[in-house]
Amino acid sequence: MSTPSKSVYEKAISSRLIAANILLPLIEFEFAFNGAQKPAITQAESNLNQLKVIFGICKSHKWTASQKISRLGNKNEFWFKLSNTGFKEIYQIAGPMADKNKDKWALLLCERAGKMEKSRLIKDEILRAVRSSNGIHIYDICLKIRRLPYTVSRHVKDLEKRGVIKKTPNSGWIEKR
Repeated sequence: MSTPSKSVYEKAISSRLIAANILLPLIEFEFAFNGAQKPAITQAESNLNQLKVIFGICKSHKWTASQKISRLGNKNEFWFKLSNTGFKEIYQIAGPMADKNKDKWALLLCERAGKMEKSRLIKDEILRAVRSSNGIHIYDICLKIRRLPYTVSRHVKDLEKRGVIKKTPNSGWIEKR
């Protein structure tokens, strides 16, 4: 999809600054950061042409994790993912976000961009976080130990299977005694 001539979209292809300043509010508006592994941009089918232009801008700056726009489930919506390193660059240029909770997640995604996890240490960190609380939810563990939800939930499930921690209906995760 080509960009409209002499538009901000055309300028965004050649300017990372303009592109990032367009994208950050769009990402913040559309994206629920709590629990996200990678930011994604979604649009209804009626806005597919705009999404194609935005995808082209992101791809030109090497900010995408997706190779193409895909249909989102069985809905009339389409989406693509940004890479964490791409999001980090967008955030560094145009951040912070207006919503403080989303900004916490944005900072965590930026911090974790490109880092690999060491499983053994994460379990110890999770246990310390659980022990230092009267019940803690996954998202709070993530923010406390600075790890992404996919990694934390995987290790929490393992600790639960081993009988080290358990989930309570209201308080979240606690140490099993």
